[in-house]
Amino acid sequence: MSTLNLYTAGRQQALVSERSWYRRLFYDHPGRLERKPEAMDNDKVKVWCKHCFEKRVLDEQRADTLSGLPVRETAQIEHQLWAQPKSTHRSLRWIRGHTSEMLVRIRDCKLQNQEDRQRAREEHDTALSPRRKRAQEDVVMTSTPVPAPGPGLAPSSMHATVAAATAAAVAATSSLAIPSNVPATINAPALPPLLIPVTLSSVTLKLSSLKTSMNIELIYIQLLALACRR
Repeated sequence: MSTLNLYTAGRQQALVSERSWYRRLFYDHPGRLERKPEAMDNDKVKVWCKHCFEKRVLDEQRADTLSGLPVRETAQIEHQLWAQPKSTHRSLRWIRGHTSEMLVRIRDCKLQNQEDRQRAREEHDTALSPRRKRAQEDVVMTSTPVPAPGPGLAPSSMHATVAAATAAAVAATSSLAIPSNVPATINAPALPPLLIPVTLSSVTLKLSSLKTSMNIELIYIQLLALACRR
């Protein structure tokens, strides 16, 4: 590492060795130690790729020399680099210390060695790529088995149940022994319409309603028979 950037390099956290491999390739904003507001962008610390930062310092000093201006001190240039507004192009300023942003910067930085660039590309693509996240969510959604409908949910089974119940009701009514002195035509109460159920519980409810109507009809017939006997 260059001996430049003494201001920034000298104000980094002490436990740098415990950081992730890609995190060690970045400088934190020097004001982070004092928790200065300008060191943060929302909830993330501002960071600079170390290689990019060092190159920018040298480029600025070279530009001063070519322009015939007094060469600025390293610390002065570093202050200016950290103070770059967010509207500045991303390749010319700090970035947020967010994992995905740092991996992308390493992946695209030509100053990094190929091993680190490839590693950053793989980690970003396999774990942090938004497109991959969406694809994984789609796979989970499409591969989740949909439970097969139970007997009460299958349309064919529902029709069969209704048909069987109707046939049983007709058979039960036709087998009744009606006295000969009962009028041939009886205005029995109309059965409630049997709608096509959509659940097993609704089938049970409809059959229960049908059974109740049949009981009412039987009671009505028995009352008529008793009245005729008197």
